[in-house]
Amino acid sequence: MATQALVQQLQHRIERIETSARVDDGQTISSGCLAIDGLLPENGYRRGTLVEWIGGVGQLPADRNDRAITSQRLMPPTFSGGCGADYLSLLVAANACADGGALVIADRNRQFYPPAAAAMGVDLGNVVVIRPPEEKSPHDRRYDNEFFWAIDQALGCSAVAAVWGAIDQVGERWFRRFQLSAEASGTMGLFVRPASAIGQPGWSEVQWHVAAKRSHATAAATQYVDLKLARCRGGRSGKRIGLKIDTVTGNISPAGTLGSMESIAS
Repeated sequence: MATQALVQQLQHRIERIETSARVDDGQTISSGCLAIDGLLPENGYRRGTLVEWIGGVGQLPADRNDRAITSQRLMPPTFSGGCGADYLSLLVAANACADGGALVIADRNRQFYPPAAAAMGVDLGNVVVIRPPEEKSPHDRRYDNEFFWAIDQALGCSAVAAVWGAIDQVGERWFRRFQLSAEASGTMGLFVRPASAIGQPGWSEVQWHVAAKRSHATAAATQYVDLKLARCRGGRSGKRIGLKIDTVTGNISPAGTLGSMESIAS
């Protein structure tokens, strides 16, 4: 017992050192769902942190009569797999900007759909979109540094409440810069990433793995999602929850026991 108490004390000390430079007003940002907030050590996200949603993890095929949620218009299937990672992450961005502050959209693939974001509560008057010039292919890796530099500048601006977007291949050096910039300004970095990002070095405080579940419900306007807390500073990783998303109202609620969670990679 004494050893366990010592380990916890050291963990808290390390955490204080790691986050000593963070600009933090002490308030937490809700995920938009109390059940998800309850999995986090402070019942929400802290400002000045990076959060990842890795989508399409162990995804099961959806029923043919399932309607796609509005999030599929926000990001290409390559990143989200239609599994709701983009929807869950953008909802956090909307909450982060609720009290003011700009929302910067890192839209490398030119897939951001403003009407869907507005329906989720995003104030489009406070949105800034970062995109490559039209003459540059969004898939050309030669422009990575320019795109990542723009993200880093946005994360370092105190007038920005959150930066949200899809990032696939990002080096550890850039990720570390994102973390330092976010901590210095209090801006949140909210990123949707593909399943290939699992196991890659990263500096996010929280990382989720998201997978769609096959729906046997008769309501075509309901999507079922498995959510796994893969990484959480100051908390216990490995927690899992089943969610259902009403694709008409956007409401998120626990889905109870959805059966085996093996569709989410460990």
